[in-house]
Amino acid sequence: MPSLWESSLKQKILRRSVFQCCVGCRIGDLYRMTWSNVEGDVFDYIAGKTKDDNPKTISVPLVTMAKKILKRYESSGRATILPFISEQKYNDAIKEV
Repeated sequence: MPSLWESSLKQKILRRSVFQCCVGCRIGDLYRMTWSNVEGDVFDYIAGKTKDDNPKTISVPLVTMAKKILKRYESSGRATILPFISEQKYNDAIKEV
C-alpha cells in the first residue's frame, strides 16, 4: 500500500479517498469543495443530490487525519481544497490503491 504522504499520483488519490471517508461526502460534492467550506475544525457543505429539492447544510467535525490532509494543501493557492483528476481516472486509480 502506498504511503499517504508521498507525492505520486496514487498517493494523491489515496489522500483524496481518505479525506472523502473522513467527511462522508460523495465524490461529486468533494469536487466542488472550496476553502470556504472549511470553518475552523468543521467542514460545511450542501450535498449535491439534495441541493435542489431540500437543501440542508451538512456540518462535519474534522478528524485529525482530515486536518492533516487539508494542511498539506492549504498553501496551494487553488480555490478547490484538493487537487483533482477526472472522475473516471479517479475511479480507475482508486481500484489500484
